[in-house]
Amino acid sequence: MIRIYTPTSTIIRSIIAILIGVIMVIWPDKVNSLIITVIGAVIMLPTIIALFAFLFAKTQEAKKKSQTTLFVSLGSAVLGLIMVLYPARFISLFTLFVGIVLVFAGVMQTAGVLKYSIQTKSYWMLIMPLAVLITGVITVVYYNNITNMMLVLIGVISLLYGVFELLNYYKVKSSIKRV
Repeated sequence: MIRIYTPTSTIIRSIIAILIGVIMVIWPDKVNSLIITVIGAVIMLPTIIALFAFLFAKTQEAKKKSQTTLFVSLGSAVLGLIMVLYPARFISLFTLFVGIVLVFAGVMQTAGVLKYSIQTKSYWMLIMPLAVLITGVITVVYYNNITNMMLVLIGVISLLYGVFELLNYYKVKSSIKRV
């Protein structure tokens, strides 16, 4: 069975959440368009690589393989180009995605600390996971009407999630050592 809640994944998740939260709080008006543009560029990357592979293929067999890859990746290149040129059209989808991520993060963090908060009677450890979960649900429900204020709120929640995730990690780690 694969464990999702490992020490390494917890620290990485926390750092990423803190970074995303800081960026969303500092630049809420630019975050959506920038992220959509970056995602679009990343989606176009395989097509660009396939194009170079096709242009610089030395054998006929390599040229045929890279031509097939290039043809298959054209759809993602078109989507990526549309995202780069018209990021505003994808902002509501991005907001929905962020809401879904917050819901999953809240559920994962709650599942990760629930047992330890009950054992140690540290119920305060559940405040942040539930706040993340509630923010995610609100974001999913109202993703079309979200404003910069809500984006800042999501940024703050993401930032707090990362900080509390690290605190909970160290609290759980120290309680395991005591047992």
